[in-house]
Amino acid sequence: MEQLVEKEEKVNKDKTRTKKFLPRGGISIIHNSVMENAAIAAKKTLGKHGVAIDEERDFQALDCKQFPCGEIKPRITMNVRAKDVFLFFGFSNGNFNDDLIKLVLTLNALDKADCKRVTLVLPFFPYTRQDRKDEARTPLSAAVIVRMLELSSSLERIITMDMHSEQIELVFGSRIKVDHLPGSILMSRWVEKNLKKKLSDVVVVAPDNGSAKRAHKLAKRIGVGEEIAIFDKQRDAEGISIGSIIGADVAGKICLVNDDMIDTGGTIAEAAKTLLNKGAREVILSCTHPIFSPKGDDTAYGKLAESGAKVIVTDSLVTEKFPWLEVLPIGKLMGEVILQNITPDGSVSKIIDGEE
Repeated sequence: MEQLVEKEEKVNKDKTRTKKFLPRGGISIIHNSVMENAAIAAKKTLGKHGVAIDEERDFQALDCKQFPCGEIKPRITMNVRAKDVFLFFGFSNGNFNDDLIKLVLTLNALDKADCKRVTLVLPFFPYTRQDRKDEARTPLSAAVIVRMLELSSSLERIITMDMHSEQIELVFGSRIKVDHLPGSILMSRWVEKNLKKKLSDVVVVAPDNGSAKRAHKLAKRIGVGEEIAIFDKQRDAEGISIGSIIGADVAGKICLVNDDMIDTGGTIAEAAKTLLNKGAREVILSCTHPIFSPKGDDTAYGKLAESGAKVIVTDSLVTEKFPWLEVLPIGKLMGEVILQNITPDGSVSKIIDGEE
């Protein structure tokens, strides 16, 4: 009898907790194919905290038809009227431009479907490298993309990770809030799990001066002190070359090179080789966004495979499988952030600052 009473009390507590967190009208999660795994993991995380998402009514894959002429027509398959919609949207490598149009049209479809509001879970934000006019007669592409997203009347929040330039947040008007998550959240969890007993031998390395701030934050987060090593990257007419290493000594150390993205992979692969030639015991290359673009006949995968380093990335973009490549899933983290956003006293800052 006592066990039945305890069980009933637990059920009542779970119901109360769900009612406390669940917004009026309910929650609907929509995902495209790239973000399917992340959306599933986020749903499970929310469920563990009492926010149940109805699989039949409120969890759906984005339907998208492409006409022979190339035009795109996305469709929301389930009713989202008066609901809080969390749109998980990822980009396909090599197809960013088509996917951007698909995203803008999907947001418009949600406007027309009369949802209450939209939170766009957009781990990878394209065009953020084009955040300023670095030469005459060129566009401010990042600002243009932001304006395209602002066309949606129901979009109220964006959850993203490691935009190439932090000041892009300033481009958004006051209506759209931005949760800008550092990839170091996931990387520090990986370090805690895999390098906990070797932290005294770990040195965080910034691939260039512009990444020094990010490297300092990661070093602080994993508890290896303030001193980091920095590559003095040189840029000339022929491209980018690796210069000298300043800061912490890398000889005999486990070098953790952290960046926001890896595109063609050439420079960071050379950085790994340089560190090994300088006596590093092991090199771990990490990034949030594995773009991995080909350049001519070379591929990023080939360059990274030859670098002698282990590579850690997230699944913000789809990657191929290799023994030297480890992919950290982002879905659980997205679920944690969503939970903080729908909880009356929630705080995403606690997650960002490592107080989760």
